[in-house]
Amino acid sequence: MRSLIKTYAIENRDKAGNPSGDFILNRKGAQKVAEEVVGTHFQFTGDAKIDFLKSKFPALWKHYDVNDQGFLVV
Repeated sequence: MRSLIKTYAIENRDKAGNPSGDFILNRKGAQKVAEEVVGTHFQFTGDAKIDFLKSKFPALWKHYDVNDQGFLVV
């Protein structure tokens, strides 16, 4: 989780512009996480990796972004 937050998440800011300590993962960040996981854990590369992500990621993002906010709270 620490790596996910450090590498891919975005920290929210309060009204004054200070870091809030709350982190979110937007669709772009989640896509990058998915690319890393598919490459490292499934050992997919090249077209196999691209095709797998194209076939799975959109439906999974829609499933987990239940409020259609465009981000997930980490």
